[in-house]
Amino acid sequence: MNYSDLARRFLGTKEGSQQHHHIIDEYNKIKPLPNGYRMTYRDAWCACFVSYVLSKCGAVKAPYSASANDMRSKAIHYGEYRREGPKVNDIVFYDWKHSGHIDHVGIVSKVDGNTIEVIEGNKNDSVGKRIIDKHSTLIAGYATVPQKTPAKKPKTDHEKEIVGIAHDVIKGKFSNGKTRIALLKKRGVDPNEVQAKVNELLRSK
Repeated sequence: MNYSDLARRFLGTKEGSQQHHHIIDEYNKIKPLPNGYRMTYRDAWCACFVSYVLSKCGAVKAPYSASANDMRSKAIHYGEYRREGPKVNDIVFYDWKHSGHIDHVGIVSKVDGNTIEVIEGNKNDSVGKRIIDKHSTLIAGYATVPQKTPAKKPKTDHEKEIVGIAHDVIKGKFSNGKTRIALLKKRGVDPNEVQAKVNELLRSK
């Protein structure tokens, strides 16, 4: 699951609710605990929410932190930070006072022309959406945090057999037409499944 999809599941979560406590509790399970600081239910939690989402989605080189400003510093260190060019699933960093200090963070959930939709924790004490111009001076920059590539499931013995038979079909070892269907059925496999694999192999060549 990507970052924005998971973040969207928490829309409407209010501070003090069971889901809010779950976010804080799970953040405190990140190892090593970012900066050694254990979050409380009373702390500002925008960066905590983003960190929680990253951790649950298998982020790589994630800038985990309970501090929005520290999160930006880590993103810069990892080479993930840039000033412009938002993409869905990016972290967006806000500088409300144009002071150079990051005050708030969220996750880009949609890019529509010059407008972006952002899902944020601790927006009016809830997880909420913000619609903002991507060129707004309130935005200090963005960070793209990579995710782990899911490991490919190993082929089952049946799948390996189908691949082998499909290669033989391509080589003409099972004839064609009704003869092929009869031979494949005699072999104990589904002719349609074999044909689908044949088509897939031919497309990949």
